[in-house]
Amino acid sequence: MKQGGNHLFKSFVLGIFVIVLLLAAQFIPITTIGNVKLKKINILSDITIKEIIEDNDEDLRYADSIKMVRDSLERIHQEKLLANREDSIKQVRIDSVKRTAKARMDSLKNSVVTIEDYSIEQSALKHFYAALHNRKSLRRPVRIAFMGDSFTEGDIIVADVREQLQNKFGGRGIGFVPMASVVAAYTPTVKHTFDKWISCSILQKEYVNKKFTINGALFVPTDGAKATFTGVKWKQHLDSVSRARLLFVNHGSTNITVCTNQRDSVSKYFGNQTGLQQMITKGNIKDIAYSFAAPDSVEVLGVVLEDSAGIAVDNYSVRGNSGILMSRINKQLSNDLDKLMHYDLIVLQYGINAVQSDVTNYGSYRQSMVKVVNHLKECFPNTSFLLLGVGDRSTQQDGIFVTMPGIHGMLTSQKQIAQECGIAFWSIFDAMGGENSMVQYVDNNWASKDYTHISHGGGRQIGTALVKAILLEAEKYEAIYEIENNSDNEN
Repeated sequence: MKQGGNHLFKSFVLGIFVIVLLLAAQFIPITTIGNVKLKKINILSDITIKEIIEDNDEDLRYADSIKMVRDSLERIHQEKLLANREDSIKQVRIDSVKRTAKARMDSLKNSVVTIEDYSIEQSALKHFYAALHNRKSLRRPVRIAFMGDSFTEGDIIVADVREQLQNKFGGRGIGFVPMASVVAAYTPTVKHTFDKWISCSILQKEYVNKKFTINGALFVPTDGAKATFTGVKWKQHLDSVSRARLLFVNHGSTNITVCTNQRDSVSKYFGNQTGLQQMITKGNIKDIAYSFAAPDSVEVLGVVLEDSAGIAVDNYSVRGNSGILMSRINKQLSNDLDKLMHYDLIVLQYGINAVQSDVTNYGSYRQSMVKVVNHLKECFPNTSFLLLGVGDRSTQQDGIFVTMPGIHGMLTSQKQIAQECGIAFWSIFDAMGGENSMVQYVDNNWASKDYTHISHGGGRQIGTALVKAILLEAEKYEAIYEIENNSDNEN
């Protein structure tokens, strides 16, 4: 019995020894044997609290990394939801802007944006409509000039006005073409090549002492200078004309050679003469070329390609011109031009270059342009004037293209100019469709993505709207002429 009790005691001592040994083993650092990492011994792992695990730095870093990844994924998810929500709101706003602009444009298809007459007797355009009424007895074309900036360069708008009026009233030809042009390659209404010309612009300070008229430029030929003009079929009535006129000022003497249709050549000597001169060539002209040998102090304006009757429409666009510099045009030279051209209507298209996004008051511009219009009236005393209000122009607000706030301020100033000068006014802005219409023009490929300049497609829309307004106003004047004729017959 005594021997069995000893075995029990020994077993108890051995068990206590093993427990103590295992408890001591959990304090042994984790070791690696070869490529095998030994697991840390902890016989109390199932009953100890979890904070004990956190005493292990490696486990703590792993847990923190998991938490950071989860937080990052959650943040990305929330940001994506917010971005999608903002994109949806933005798209709703864009769709609303486009839908409203399109609705305005659709409503214009069967309506007319009318001309506003700010003269005292509501007769601002009487000279033009009198010439149109008596066109068959004039022995010259009824003549319109467009003075403008880059909005109409390349014959945008003007080409469609010309074509539609010539369709109705007759006439051929592009009208005035400068001897040299930076946009010759982009003007589809005439094929124009030139060489050895010095261009002088009213915008250039070095030519401040030169005498300009409404084309705003003079061209000085050097020895061997040439310029060729060929008709095209891009629009109707442009492939041939019955008359060509070279307009120039000759301070010395020169020989000018003109060649028509690449075969008939004539040279003519011109001596010193005061004022504007012209060299007239007649015939069925499809192509005409001018060359200058040893020119002495000659300044050329350009060539006029026209018929002797019907309607002629000239485009005098000057890129970068706000209109204000036209107060510098020479009165005598302009009077000379008027005697040769007989302008019945001058259309003024300016302002888009003066518009600034955050400027809504254009009082200074208005005062300057009132002086310009009054000066033009002196230069062309027997002419009617029509001022075009600027078209729509867009700027970005919160990522959405909307009408530039300055457009409304400019339109207000332009109406005030027309009121103070007693001339007619017509709004391109309204003709385009009003607020945010430029967005729709860009979507239709009627305007460039600078959201400022229109294309020939947009020009067709505006030109057609302007012709509708001109013809509607003609009905009013025709009614007046009929009443006057009936009154004269009764007397």
